[in-house]
Amino acid sequence: MAQPALPALLEALHQHHTTLCTASGLSARDEESWELLLRAYSEPHRHYHALSHLHAMLVWLAEAEREGGCMPRNRAALLWATVYHDAVYDPAAHDNEQRSADLARQHLHRMGLTRLAEYVAALVLATQRHQLPTVAPATPTVAQAPPSQPVAAAGLDALVAEPEKRDLSVLGASPQLYTQYADGVRREYCPVVCSEEEFRVGRSRVLESFLERPTLFFTPYARGRLEAAARANLAMELRELTGDGRGEAVRIAAGLNPGPA
Repeated sequence: MAQPALPALLEALHQHHTTLCTASGLSARDEESWELLLRAYSEPHRHYHALSHLHAMLVWLAEAEREGGCMPRNRAALLWATVYHDAVYDPAAHDNEQRSADLARQHLHRMGLTRLAEYVAALVLATQRHQLPTVAPATPTVAQAPPSQPVAAAGLDALVAEPEKRDLSVLGASPQLYTQYADGVRREYCPVVCSEEEFRVGRSRVLESFLERPTLFFTPYARGRLEAAARANLAMELRELTGDGRGEAVRIAAGLNPGPA
């Protein structure tokens, strides 16, 4: 899916944020939250984890909901976790998810959304290892339900699974879009964080770990839509990184410069 031009992208994200604020019970859009997110996702070192990535995740969620994909009851918490999940992104750091979760918690408390704050922070942290957490948040509650009503364990699993499913949905994109994503990730790391060779080795290990999983996605909806294409894309990139070179034609077709030899 092609990304809209910057003005249209900003307008779409602006509308998403406004709708989320009002759906959460706020009387108007929270300007401080919007300005911070806009600055964060516009940082110059972000070649993939940028405004277009955030927009793609929100679009994927809307499509999943519209087409009958898994949607948890606490929609507001899921959306807040989405917009804050990469609010802090430093390729050289190892605590981006923790800092993003802390920022989300701080902002939601400031906005008066205290019933969502801890839950949203837990969802952001769940994206750290792209795995479901083994321990649920202390007192997860559904914003639209009475305060005493807990979320069932199965419902919590579905909710926590959603950020991963959307964050990994790019793996099942077309080969051209996947190659643009992979190139963006490489540019975020090389040469600022590591050398091309170090990136090649580390990235190969990540790809191998994904391919070793029984399944890449938690929900039947995502598995049916994305699993086969995702595995083909991962294998293509791995072949390229390990010297086979058969992914090079796709890089050229995507309009990208050839990768390092």
